[in-house]
Amino acid sequence: MHNYKKLVVAGCSVSDRGGGVDWCYGDKLAELLDAEYDHQGVIIGSNDRIFRVVTNRVIERHIDSSTLVVIQYSNPLRREFWTCNEPDAGRPHRRPIPLEEPYDDGWLIRYKPNAARWQVNKHNKKFFELYETQFSNQRFVYENFRAQHYAFMHMLVAHHIPHVFLNAWEYFDRRQLTFTPTSLVINITKDNFPEELQQKPGDFHFSNEGHIEIANRIYSALQ
Repeated sequence: MHNYKKLVVAGCSVSDRGGGVDWCYGDKLAELLDAEYDHQGVIIGSNDRIFRVVTNRVIERHIDSSTLVVIQYSNPLRREFWTCNEPDAGRPHRRPIPLEEPYDDGWLIRYKPNAARWQVNKHNKKFFELYETQFSNQRFVYENFRAQHYAFMHMLVAHHIPHVFLNAWEYFDRRQLTFTPTSLVINITKDNFPEELQQKPGDFHFSNEGHIEIANRIYSALQ
């Protein structure tokens, strides 16, 4: 097996430590690899965020050929936007799990369908409503995602960066995306992953034991 010095996992809440679990599969995989861990799994994480974070780490040389990158794509309809409007303005207590992150002199807010419902700031709420009803088209979004994936994957290949695409819960259709021979794809579906390893039946988020199982599957596939 390749001697990895660092592991980067980028994805949505499927790859995060939310829901009361004590660790994520990235934590456990890093232990198996004896590698430094850079955790980039976030709740309502988007593919936009994956492309932005991972690509900039490559540009800045924080990711190189000694780094293993695990990409867990989310629903392509998800997006991230910058805003000067404080997301939690007017909320009595801040959320225990943030759905945004500070950026420059504002915030990055995370969008998925129906996200307008939990926006406290009226400007952000209105923006999400307008975006969803007037500026989002599924066919166009998926066409862009296919092109972005192709460029992103070949960027990793050009830099000789080992990578794994974790297709959890079939967020993407393998028949619609192109993969190189050096791209390892691991599929996690309701048919090959038992419900007892999810936080709740049909929850599609891993329990502590589920995260360990995912780490072991990735580690075995790397052998």
